[in-house]
Amino acid sequence: MILLAVLFAAFCAAVLFAFHSYFRTGKERPAEERFVIAVTPLLAVLMFMQLSYSVMRMPDRDWNAARITPSVAWTMGYDVYYPATEGPILNTLYGPGTVLAFAPSALGTDPTSAILIAGAINVGSMSLPLLLLFLILKSDRRDLSNRALRWLCWVLTCGSVYVYFGTAYAITSIHADAPAMGMMVLAATIIVMASGELSVRRLALSAFLAALSCFTKQIEVFALPGLFFFIGLAFSWRCAFIYAGLVAGWAVALAIAFGMAMGGFNDMMFNIVEVPSLHEWKGPKLSILIKSGIELTLSSVFLLFLLLPFICRDFHRKGHRLSDISESCFTNRWIVFAFIGITMVPGSLMGEVKVGGMENSYHTLYYLMIAAGLALFGWVSAMSEGEQKRAALVGIYLIAALVIGIRVHGMLNLLRARSVWNNTQQEAYEFAKAHPNQTMFPWNPLSTLYADGKVYHFEYGVYDRVFAGFKPEQEHFEKHIPEDLTYIIWRHRRECFQIPQHLPTFNQRANVSKLELPLRTDIEQSKHDPMEPPELNEPSIGGWMVLTRE
Repeated sequence: MILLAVLFAAFCAAVLFAFHSYFRTGKERPAEERFVIAVTPLLAVLMFMQLSYSVMRMPDRDWNAARITPSVAWTMGYDVYYPATEGPILNTLYGPGTVLAFAPSALGTDPTSAILIAGAINVGSMSLPLLLLFLILKSDRRDLSNRALRWLCWVLTCGSVYVYFGTAYAITSIHADAPAMGMMVLAATIIVMASGELSVRRLALSAFLAALSCFTKQIEVFALPGLFFFIGLAFSWRCAFIYAGLVAGWAVALAIAFGMAMGGFNDMMFNIVEVPSLHEWKGPKLSILIKSGIELTLSSVFLLFLLLPFICRDFHRKGHRLSDISESCFTNRWIVFAFIGITMVPGSLMGEVKVGGMENSYHTLYYLMIAAGLALFGWVSAMSEGEQKRAALVGIYLIAALVIGIRVHGMLNLLRARSVWNNTQQEAYEFAKAHPNQTMFPWNPLSTLYADGKVYHFEYGVYDRVFAGFKPEQEHFEKHIPEDLTYIIWRHRRECFQIPQHLPTFNQRANVSKLELPLRTDIEQSKHDPMEPPELNEPSIGGWMVLTRE
């Protein structure tokens, strides 16, 4: 409720500012330009409301809790990466940078607060580096229209993230994607803001963030060639090779540091390289690759067409010699994100084509969005005052308003949203806390971590291992389940097969509406064969599936 009150107060303040600005500021300007300048803060506030709504929804999703469990467990003394025959099995297929990025979520006192902290980090990773980039771009800061333009381009770029499923999933779901892309944007921003020759200090800082990004989600390594070629063309190839050496050096240093801090280098490589590499493709390799390539092309075609006029305009003015291309890259720094977007294509496809992969790996789209937003800003801010600039400013405002308007229904849900503490993770936590060391939630390991202070196996983590050919031995499995295990519970809509298979004596199944003792069943209890997955189309009231011993 406090957050809602703050957002509502900010919205009202933006409305009042718009009225005041329109009638009191810059009366010599045309009405349409004054209107855009006055209303821009309102659009910015609406964008912040959308970002806040994304955070508030995150506790509802089991995956969001599961993905920060390694981070919270690490702060409690657990290793992140274990060998195949030891340790609790969680979703540890991604790099240690993800664990580090979401480590502040351990400051939460319960699962919900931890998820909200991680959600703010996730959303901020994709939105705040963009805001920083637009705010520090060079232009006439005294011009009110250029000030408004900065915020409009940020709203447009940030709002576009919600238009495409892949990027929308990345910002609204806690995952490795957001911090990985955020770090890479910061790495590129450090290069973009160089006014002359690149200093070694600037190159080293950018290289550190780029290497850390690759240790956050592995496919981000495909962004490095884009940075390398941009630095070589815009500055010098000497700088480019120094940068490559610095990235390699930081990568070695980070690998050693993360290996020492999170469980050992070999165990880390087993989890983030060997296990994912053994996962099968979704189908025949060529057909799946073509299908994913078509999806990525269709998703990015609008952004490419938006960038094409800027590319053609600049290269038409200059020649086609390498020196002319270098001058164009140096002048139009947004090209670095176009380079990164293009070199990320193989990584985007690799992250999607295997079982478990989704469109959130289409990082190419995010970088092309940034390139388009920066190109628009550079084009309009360079215009002299006049009808053309006013028309462009109004056009960008209208598109930004449309992008925000598409998401209005989500922001309206803020008004009727239930308490963020009324969610699956909290309900599981309260039940596990009332019955210590007795309950296993295969899909909610964060809840039992907070309740019992112990890490138990995660259903999909076990599935990943089994799918890669590393089925856990029974002795290993039983070391990381509750000592006095009485209940195995998961949401009815989830499929839970791997963990019950290792506990065949738990063969009494029931569906309950609420987690309270005595567990009142809503459908008749029946025996459950642990060798068969539960039927997902049984009568369901949206409650919990409970397994107990006979």
